[in-house]
Amino acid sequence: MHYRSDSDINGLERDMVESQHSIAQKIDFSLFIPSFRSGGTEHSVIRLANWLATKDYVVHLVVLNANGPLFKKVGGNVQVINLEVSRAAYSFFSLIHYLVQNQPSVLVSNMVHLNLISVLACRFIRKKPRLCLLERCDISVHPLSDRKWKHVLLVLLMRWLYEKADVLGAVSEGAASSLAETIGKAPDSIIVLPNSVDVQSIERASRSKVEHVWLSKANPIPVIVSVGRLVPIKGFDDLINAFSLLVKEVRARLLILGEGPDRARLEKMCKDLGLENAVEFPGYVENPFPIVRMADVFVLSSHSEGHPNALLEALALGVPTVATDCPSGPREILLDGEIGFLTPVKDVEAMADAMRKSLENRGLRRVLREKGKQRARDFNIDRIGQTFLAQLDGDA
Repeated sequence: MHYRSDSDINGLERDMVESQHSIAQKIDFSLFIPSFRSGGTEHSVIRLANWLATKDYVVHLVVLNANGPLFKKVGGNVQVINLEVSRAAYSFFSLIHYLVQNQPSVLVSNMVHLNLISVLACRFIRKKPRLCLLERCDISVHPLSDRKWKHVLLVLLMRWLYEKADVLGAVSEGAASSLAETIGKAPDSIIVLPNSVDVQSIERASRSKVEHVWLSKANPIPVIVSVGRLVPIKGFDDLINAFSLLVKEVRARLLILGEGPDRARLEKMCKDLGLENAVEFPGYVENPFPIVRMADVFVLSSHSEGHPNALLEALALGVPTVATDCPSGPREILLDGEIGFLTPVKDVEAMADAMRKSLENRGLRRVLREKGKQRARDFNIDRIGQTFLAQLDGDA
């Protein structure tokens, strides 16, 4: 097990200082995530950890392994605890050791596999932290839901172990309802803690210069942007098919930011559709906000979500949005379609039509920009952070 020294702040090159003794300072919050890969859960939890540290709480960020580009997003006042394991199941003894040695007041675990391990670990220690389990997706569309025996086992474990938590939460009303139904709890027993957005930081970061020729002021062709890991659940194949319908009527270009195992398949798909000169995959972009800010439309094409960070960030930057009406999150964020277009999942014709309307109606775009910015403030980190603390106090 390794601990990050607070004085080591050089991004991914920060040293991990080995320590076998407990830290004398009282730990207020330990937040548990898988790694520092660029995922919605990781972004959200790191943002919360940094915010808690600014409020003079002592915060540990516990990870299975410290791999991933988001490592350098962790604030200098947050201690990183690297359990140095590849899977949640292998973290059991390391997590017990950490909890015994450091005795945090509150352990906030995120995502189902870490949640199960956290409950089990807490059962084997004498001085237990208050345990808060947060689900970051709609559990009814969990990746294991199409593997029947594994899904049944997962649900049985959740029904047995989640009862032991002090606080149960989810990132949206839809995800909370799904969790309550899955584990047989009353819906009002699940707190809702949405993902947050740091509006001011995003606005500052979005002012960096963009070099992409498609986004120059001299270029009259509108640009559509989407952001996410290149994996099937993000629905980028639907977006590409919808875009192929759109460009038959409207000139446009498409940028899909992110990296993942689907890259080769999606690039081939674009080539087969004759879109190789109109669609680009810039890969993982450390600061996507200047690109998103200059886009004409942002599209979320996911088959399922929890409470999508990318959608919140696009709204904060005043970009008109089109989102699939997937479980869970987009409908709640967009207020049933008042703040942006909602389209049925996998309905490429509807998605193409929504993109066309967004591009062609300048008056509508102005309205959506202002409404989006106003809506994003509802999820600003200060508000969500205070909600988190109030929910914990209310459950005490």
